[in-house]
Amino acid sequence: MFPSFPLRAQLVDDLMAFAEWTEGVDYSLALTLYEYLAAETEFVPWYAANIHLRRLGDELLFSDALTVGLIESILDNRHFQ
Repeated sequence: MFPSFPLRAQLVDDLMAFAEWTEGVDYSLALTLYEYLAAETEFVPWYAANIHLRRLGDELLFSDALTVGLIESILDNRHFQ
């Protein structure tokens, strides 16, 4: 059984915040958590995910090609669509 939706939202928020704090060291782990969102039906976990995905998107817009290539390879390896 899944934990309650506030706890799921907190897990998304904490894991992405940790990845941001460590400057991307653990983004692959954090992005793995997003695989479960395909089955998520509650708003609050999606809201938490959206905040961090938007921030990550903003960072990618201003990053160099190496960083973009790294993120693309992580996403390709995790089979995100």
